[in-house]
Amino acid sequence: MKVLLYNTAISLYHQAIKAAALLGNKKAQWWLEGRKHWQAEVQKLRQQCKKAPILFHAASLGEYEQCRPLIQTIHRHHPTLPIVVSFFSPSGFQFHKPEKGVIGSFYLPLDTVKNMKTFLHLLQPRLILIAKYELWYHLIDQAYSHRIPTIVFSARLLPYHKHLRLWYQPLMQKLYHIFFQDKTSLALYKKHFAQNNASFAGDTRFDTVLQNVHHPWKDPIIEQFIQRHHVLIAGSTWEKDIVLLSQLHLPPTWKLIIAPHSIEKPQIAWIQKHFPNSLFYSEVQERSNLLQERSVLVIDHIGFLKYLYRYATLAYIGGGFQKGIHNVLEAVVYGVPVAFGPRFHTFPEAVELQKEGFATVVKNVKTLQKWLKPPDERLKKQLQQWIQSHSGATKTIYNFLQQRQLL
Repeated sequence: MKVLLYNTAISLYHQAIKAAALLGNKKAQWWLEGRKHWQAEVQKLRQQCKKAPILFHAASLGEYEQCRPLIQTIHRHHPTLPIVVSFFSPSGFQFHKPEKGVIGSFYLPLDTVKNMKTFLHLLQPRLILIAKYELWYHLIDQAYSHRIPTIVFSARLLPYHKHLRLWYQPLMQKLYHIFFQDKTSLALYKKHFAQNNASFAGDTRFDTVLQNVHHPWKDPIIEQFIQRHHVLIAGSTWEKDIVLLSQLHLPPTWKLIIAPHSIEKPQIAWIQKHFPNSLFYSEVQERSNLLQERSVLVIDHIGFLKYLYRYATLAYIGGGFQKGIHNVLEAVVYGVPVAFGPRFHTFPEAVELQKEGFATVVKNVKTLQKWLKPPDERLKKQLQQWIQSHSGATKTIYNFLQQRQLL
């Protein structure tokens, strides 16, 4: 009965994607187009692999960031082991940059019995590694039937997940192991799911962002815009974040850089409405003479926010007035104090940052204005030490894979 309901939900979801695509939704169109020839793509990738590959699965770009350090570590120690990556979301597939050692990437097919039987028959992976919580029933069930070990890493459980125990418990029994990113999640799992196939490892994102710091990246346009000013970088902003930021009084010693979560036309128009005198990154070539005199620069380009934060004095992380904040670690790793809206409690790293006094919760422009001042240099060092103290998840997971002879 439960599987029948699940299959119905999957079918309805597929129909909803088709309807959205017909109405012009780009992501829905990409979602469908990318899966049109998945069988041929998977078969072609398998033919390129001299050995059975390792399959990494990421829902989107954020989960792929969690995969990256583990992919790099496995490839460094086992350079002949082929690695492939699957994505659920177009935002992951379209904008990710392949890591060295990855043979190829593709969209994970819709989670039906038929699709997953065919998928695993074609790919024949030796191991499946899933980032965070993409628990597709038929993928895990078929992998278990084919004796393919499936591991979930950087996983999290929230209190309400205990109410889904009747659905998840049989599925979790089929997982080889689960690595939780926080000890609260592990405690919840042991209490409500009563399984012994889990342990604490931490979040691989800490290892990812530490790599970002050492990546040699700089941007002459950004440097020309900043000059000697203090810089507030507002990353992954949504509509309500833009409204709030537009009310901020920016002192003459400060400049603002906005990197919206989406650069689609509606989001760009919303920023233009609230910041009519802003300069857009894409138009700098024609208007470079305005770089020094303008105080607001909008990054209408995807892919380098994680490096852009190195120029920040302070960072405002968007999403806290919507569904939830975006990645705070990408800014904090540079020793940059952060602020965000009130919806942050489902992100343990944000909760801890706020508790330690490294992050400020903004409810209105008054609290944002009060926060806008250069931080103490000691705070920068404390933030960097905090990041270092939470790193090491990749090593823990890799050692486990080695000990169990899964590579």
